[in-house]
Amino acid sequence: MKKLSLSILAILTLFAVWACNEDSIGQETPENNQQAVGSFLIRQSDGFLQLLTLADGGVAFSQNSDQRALPAPFGDQQGAWKSTAEQDIKVTTLDFVYDFDDGTFTGYGLSTFTGSFDNQFNELTGNVLVEIFGLEQDPLDPDEEPTNMFGPITFNGTRITVD
Repeated sequence: MKKLSLSILAILTLFAVWACNEDSIGQETPENNQQAVGSFLIRQSDGFLQLLTLADGGVAFSQNSDQRALPAPFGDQQGAWKSTAEQDIKVTTLDFVYDFDDGTFTGYGLSTFTGSFDNQFNELTGNVLVEIFGLEQDPLDPDEEPTNMFGPITFNGTRITVD
């Protein structure tokens, strides 16, 4: 009976350790950031549109209406976001850039969004700076010099909701 109790205690301990580790896998979204979580239709001042999603745990996704255009098409963007003040955020996304003629991978696009929410967290205004890096460059190295830059471009965004 004593061996059975110790076995059950060991199993419960292992389960508790596993459950604690499962909760800490992703980054935690602080309480004041929770209102920012969602998807937004972004209208840029240059005429292009973005779909920007801010997910729990500081994960960000974006798509741009200009992705397939000349001179350098690029893929969907993925990255991270954080709150920089009560209603302010910073988002960094990365994508792959391709040669329009043959589709070969030619480098990276690094987009940095800075923005502010209205009081209800339904409207987002700010700007985005896009930096292009070559194939042999590290776009995540802050000392790396981009080969090209676009912006900053101002934008206005509206939360996508369900009626």
